[in-house]
Amino acid sequence: MKILIIENEVYLAQSIATKLSELGHICEMCTSTRDAIKSNDYDVVLLSTNINGQDFNPVLETFKNAIIILMVSYISNDTVSKPLSAGAKDYILKPFMIEELIRKIDHYQDYEKLKKRDAAYKKYLTHSFSTVTYEHEHDSIELPIFISSSFQKYSDAFAFEHAYEKNLPIHFITLSDPKAMSEIESINQDSIIYIIDYQTLKKADRKTFCSLIANKKVIVSSTDKIEDVEHRVLEIKSENNIFDQGDILPIEDYVKYIVLNYQYKFPDIELSKKLGISRKSLWEKRKNMTSSRKNKTILIDKEAASALELLKDGLLEPATSLMNSKESQNVLKTGLIDGKTFPFPFILAPSGKTNAEVLKTLEIGEEITILFEKKPFATLTVEEVFHIEPSERIKHIYGTDDTNHPGVQATMSRLGPLAVSGEYKLVNKSSNQNKRLIDEAKKRIDAKHTTSLVMAANPLHRAHERLIRLALENTDLLVIFLLKFSNESNLDYETRKESIDFFINNFLTKNHVVVVPLESSYIFAGYNEIIIDAIVAKNYGIDRLTIGRNHAGLGMFYDCNSNKSIIDKVIGIDIEIKISSEYVYCDKCTTLVSKNTCPHGQHHQISYHGDSILELLELGLLPPTILIRKEISAQILSKLFPNRFKNLEKLYYDILPVEGLLLKEHTEKDFYLELMKLYQTTSLT
Repeated sequence: MKILIIENEVYLAQSIATKLSELGHICEMCTSTRDAIKSNDYDVVLLSTNINGQDFNPVLETFKNAIIILMVSYISNDTVSKPLSAGAKDYILKPFMIEELIRKIDHYQDYEKLKKRDAAYKKYLTHSFSTVTYEHEHDSIELPIFISSSFQKYSDAFAFEHAYEKNLPIHFITLSDPKAMSEIESINQDSIIYIIDYQTLKKADRKTFCSLIANKKVIVSSTDKIEDVEHRVLEIKSENNIFDQGDILPIEDYVKYIVLNYQYKFPDIELSKKLGISRKSLWEKRKNMTSSRKNKTILIDKEAASALELLKDGLLEPATSLMNSKESQNVLKTGLIDGKTFPFPFILAPSGKTNAEVLKTLEIGEEITILFEKKPFATLTVEEVFHIEPSERIKHIYGTDDTNHPGVQATMSRLGPLAVSGEYKLVNKSSNQNKRLIDEAKKRIDAKHTTSLVMAANPLHRAHERLIRLALENTDLLVIFLLKFSNESNLDYETRKESIDFFINNFLTKNHVVVVPLESSYIFAGYNEIIIDAIVAKNYGIDRLTIGRNHAGLGMFYDCNSNKSIIDKVIGIDIEIKISSEYVYCDKCTTLVSKNTCPHGQHHQISYHGDSILELLELGLLPPTILIRKEISAQILSKLFPNRFKNLEKLYYDILPVEGLLLKEHTEKDFYLELMKLYQTTSLT
C-alpha cells in the first residue's frame, strides 16, 4: 500500500516509514498539511494532530477515500472527536508500538475490502433477484418457516430479503452437506439460518430435523411439495407459472409466457414470427391476457393511508393530487403551489422490494390497486413513475438526514426509491365527520372566529391547560386537533381524549371547545409541521392557529435586522398564526407564570416537559399536582396499570380516612385520588 505520513517530528516519521517499508509498503512523509494535500493518491494517511497551527479539515476532505489514522499525544474534541466525525477512521495514542499501528492498518484494509466485496454481492443479488416477485410481507412472518418453490431463486430471494428486512446476519446451509445438522445446532438465536435442499433429506431424518430447528430463526427451502411438518409452509409460485409446472406446458400457456416476458424485447413483427402466428393473432392474445389479468398491487402503511385521506378530503390544499416529477421539482424550487406555500412535494413512494418491482413494470394509463392492511384501499391510474432520493426527501421534511433524529430513521425505512403519480380513488370513501362536527359547533354558538390548537397531550399537563384557556379567551370556538399516532407506544388516543374531555367538562365553558382526531403521519413531522398544521386548520374553516413558543418547529432565526421564524415563510394561506408564551411554575410566584413576565429566573422555574411527566406515570408514580391534575394522573395510572393492587379494598380502608361504617366499592382511580389528597397533608411535614 501507498502510505502518507504527516508528522512534524521527523525522527518519529522516519522510524514509522522504515518499519512499514520493511513490510513492503511505499511510504512518503511531509511535515505540514499544506504539503500533504498536493496529491491524493494514497491508500493510508497517518495524520499527527499535534502539529501546531494546522487545519486538518483539508486533509480529511482530500483523503476521504483513504484510511486516515490519527496519531495523537492526548485525547480531546479537537484532536480526536472532531476529526473522527469528519471522516478519520481511528486514532492511536503516542507513544505507541509499531505493531499496534500495523494491526490497525491491516484491520481497516481488510474492512475496506469487505465493504467492496459486500457491495458487489449486494449488487449481484439485487440484479439476480430483480425478476422475482411475491406478495408475502415479512412483518407477518414468524420463524421457523418452510418455503416450497419449484424455482430455487424464489426461495433465495425470500430468505435474503427477510434477513435484510429484519437486519440480521444470515447463515447458509445445504442439507447435502454431511455436517449440516451439527452446524445448525451450533448457530445462536441472533442469526437467520437459511437451509436448502430439504427434499434431499431422508424421511427418517425429517422428524429429528424439525425438532432441531423448532426454536431457531430458520427458513427451510424445498423444490418439492412439503408435507407432514408442524411449522408454517409458504408456497411461492413464479409470476408466469412456467417454473411451477411439473410436465410439458400446453401451447397456450407457453405462448402466454413468451408474450408476457418478451413483448418489450422484440418488435411485434419479429415476436409473431418466432411464435409462428400472425401479428393480428398476437394482438388478440395480448388483449385477452391483459383484460383477464388482475390489477397490480402496491402496499402502503397507515401513515401513507392517512395522508392520502387528508388529500382527498381537501385538507391539504393547495396540494390536490399526487405530484409528478415536474410538479415535485417546482415545489422543491419555490416552496409554492399556485402561489401558496406547501413545504415539500406530496408524493407516494412506498418502500419494500415487492413495491419496487411492481412500480418498475407500470405503464402510463395502467390501473393499480393500493392495499392497506392487505385490503383494497384505493385505485390509481398511473400518470408517471419516477426516481426520488429518499435521503433528500428526508432533508426536505425534517431539515436533516441525521439518523439520530427521532423521526428520520422511521421515515427513511418507509420510503422507497420510486414514486408513482396519478389520479386515485379511495375505496369505501366515507364523509369526513370532523368537518361536520366543527360546522355544527360553529352554528350552535354562531361563532364568528374559530381558533385551533394541535396537541398530542401526552399527557395533558398544567401548561397545556393554560394554553387552552388563553386560546379560548380570544375566540368564539376552540378546535383542539388531538393527534392520533400510527404507533401509539405510550398513551393511546382514547386515554388522552378522556383527559381532555375531563378538563373541558369540568373547568371550561360548555359548547365552546371541540376535540377532533387528527391522524399524525410523517408529513406533520420536522420543521415544516407548523405550515402543515396551518394548512389543515384553514381547510377545516378555521381562521386562527395558536402554537407555543417552545414548539419544536418554530425555528427562530435572525434576518434583515429582525427576528424571523417558519411562520414568516407562509404565503397565501389566509390564517392568523399566534405564538403563545412559554409557561412555567415559579416557586417564588407560587403559581403558573409566563416566562416573559416572571422576574425570578430559571433556577426558580419548573418547566413542563411531557416526556418526563409521562416517564413518572409509566413508572407508576403520581406526579405532583403542580405538573398535572390529580384526577388526570389517577385516570392515566388506572389505564396504565389495570388490576395493579391485589387487595384494593383492604389497602383503601387501611390507610385512607373512611366516612361512615358501611363499606363501599372503590376503583383504582378512586384510590389514586385519595392517596394524592393524603400526600398533600401538611400538618406533619
